[in-house]
Amino acid sequence: MQRQIERDNLQELIDDHISRHGDFTPEELAAAEAELFGTASREGLSLLVRDDRTMAARLAAAAKLHGHKYAIDAIVCATALAQPGLVSILTSDVEDIQTLATGHTRIAAIKV
Repeated sequence: MQRQIERDNLQELIDDHISRHGDFTPEELAAAEAELFGTASREGLSLLVRDDRTMAARLAAAAKLHGHKYAIDAIVCATALAQPGLVSILTSDVEDIQTLATGHTRIAAIKV
């Protein structure tokens, strides 16, 4: 039940992103996911739900952040957005989290 609520919340966020920025084509999403996670790291990502990986790719593409450097931050943001309510992310790289979470006011990045 909780996972369904998280998926519903994620879908609302995806719909909000699409209404603000337009949708990405399947090719753009595949390219963003491949660039963000690469092929070698797919094994480590197999435990992630496909929706979370797709949302991470959407966030990175929308923020124009590319490459493996942003993969973990994008996954953290996508996972945070799937949670209900306000979410605080403790990070040493506040700028990247804020860039990825632009427009998502439920996320607060806190420098540690």
